[in-house]
Amino acid sequence: MNEINLQWLVFGNFIALAFASLAYGFGGMSNGRALRRFISPLIVFLSIVVTSLILHKFSFLILIALPLLIVRNTLGYGGDNVGMRLLKRGLIVALAILTGALLAYAFQGGWWLLLVLGLSSSGTILFARYNPLIARAEESLVFLLLNSCLMMFPFLSH
Repeated sequence: MNEINLQWLVFGNFIALAFASLAYGFGGMSNGRALRRFISPLIVFLSIVVTSLILHKFSFLILIALPLLIVRNTLGYGGDNVGMRLLKRGLIVALAILTGALLAYAFQGGWWLLLVLGLSSSGTILFARYNPLIARAEESLVFLLLNSCLMMFPFLSH
């Protein structure tokens, strides 16, 4: 695939990430749980699958990512005390890294991308202690940090 088409494909993935983030944010409101738990991870998952198909890198192992993404989005990360919030956010980050490890294995590389994923997603744990953002902005940022690296795995250039 030429450079221009690759750039459009990357752009398309970021557009998908924006729509998934929108679904995640609306899903955090009172009546939209299905948007957060199922629609937003489905958008991320389909973006990974479609990109891998376009780039001729599809692996059936990628299919395992969808339940991991759904479980991760089903876990709440709030709590009455800081300890509970730290624990919940730690579990969410661990699931993000596990999903990344699955994708690294499926795409046969990109283990270095796990480091970037771990560092960026671990930053979301800090919000358990101090969160300077309004909830809508924080949820969008958390979603982007947890998913942007995952969506780059099909672009590995081994």
